[in-house]
Amino acid sequence: MVRAIRYLLPIVLATVLTLRADAEPPIRILNEQAYATQLRNGITSTVQVIQSVSSDGHVETTLFFSSYDASGNLIGGGLFQIIDNALFVVDKERHTATLNHPDVKMTWHPTQEYIEVSRRTEAKTVIDNRGFDFSSSFFRRLAETELLISATAEGMAGGIAFNIQRQTIDETGYESAFLDIRKTRLLEKNEGGDAAPDSP
Repeated sequence: MVRAIRYLLPIVLATVLTLRADAEPPIRILNEQAYATQLRNGITSTVQVIQSVSSDGHVETTLFFSSYDASGNLIGGGLFQIIDNALFVVDKERHTATLNHPDVKMTWHPTQEYIEVSRRTEAKTVIDNRGFDFSSSFFRRLAETELLISATAEGMAGGIAFNIQRQTIDETGYESAFLDIRKTRLLEKNEGGDAAPDSP
């Protein structure tokens, strides 16, 4: 019996440590977003598609589109939906994007009207005592780089045509389209390492 416990104990400990490691949630390492909105002929239409990649390899793509008439009545779309990842493709070198969904078919190309690049670091402490099998506590330092760039947007969304060539606001309405690419990585302990902040 003692011998069996001696052999089983390392296995149990390894299992518990694995569960604790898995309890720390993955981080989002890439977030790619394409956005377009316009007000034309009394109809306000918006398309937004976001693809997120997590450090555990999980990929999720979310699509939102809507159209409202001049009275504020919804005439198309209006719901967020998870779609097939293959329907949204971003060229990371050319900063173009293509959405080929049955209800929304759009392409985005960058312009030089507006470009914004930001870099930031974040220190985060998480204590999770929500009543699962065990508690989890960890500290992270994250570095994030974000590129926000104006774009053209052409295509159809729920029967509404988009032909945005530049950011426009005039007496008849407005048009705007952007691409947003955000990359995040976990900093090593010796990279500008602040001490972990005190627990709240």
